[in-house]
Amino acid sequence: MNLAYYKAGEAFDSVIDGDDFEQVALVVNKKVIRTKEFTLSGDGLDTEDNAGFAKVAFGLPLDDISDVKQFGDSYYLIRVIKKIKPVIQGFDIVKARVVKELAAKLQKEKAKQDAKLYLTKAVSAKSLDQLVKEYPKLKLRSTNLFARNDNIRGVGNSSEFTQASFSLNENNKIYPEIIETSSGYSIIGFKEKKIPDDSEISKNLKTVKNEIIWKKQTQSYQAWVNELKKHSKINYNPEALN
Repeated sequence: MNLAYYKAGEAFDSVIDGDDFEQVALVVNKKVIRTKEFTLSGDGLDTEDNAGFAKVAFGLPLDDISDVKQFGDSYYLIRVIKKIKPVIQGFDIVKARVVKELAAKLQKEKAKQDAKLYLTKAVSAKSLDQLVKEYPKLKLRSTNLFARNDNIRGVGNSSEFTQASFSLNENNKIYPEIIETSSGYSIIGFKEKKIPDDSEISKNLKTVKNEIIWKKQTQSYQAWVNELKKHSKINYNPEALN
């Protein structure tokens, strides 16, 4: 996951330096994907988080480029190339959608209020197991052991969730705030902490070394391309990227 993020970051740096999307895609060996027209709620998209993707895109001015964004297990740089002016539709046309969106909004607000209430009870009980015994309708899920930079099953790569989890220990088992993730609101409780063994440390060191090597190679390549730009005219075929 780290290496993928660094690659996306390098692509972002290249775009900021003035390279266009097609040229950057060639450097990082990725395709430029053009979406169909989509709405603010994400209708028309096909990503792991359509609403999140749409929210970022709608917040960008025309032709501006986002910083690195993660949706699900993938990283994106988003550029808006077209905006369509909204058209006022008759109430009969949008009624069903309005009712659906309002119901979803009210449901989310209710879930947040309930989560805060259950958090208060969990802090008092000092145990999520005890909370679930008192309120059987609640679902208690356990994650696998994870490192700070891991993608957590059922949660994704949520820095807020990870930071909250690593702040807990045997003497402080319940995080004092609810955390919102792609799956809803969560109350986080401490279960187990494991110190990595020597083999895991060696594996992580190897990953870090590979990341450093890749970054150096990318920086050297970018410096070479920049030098070429100063003295040459570079032509490329966008069709070759598809």
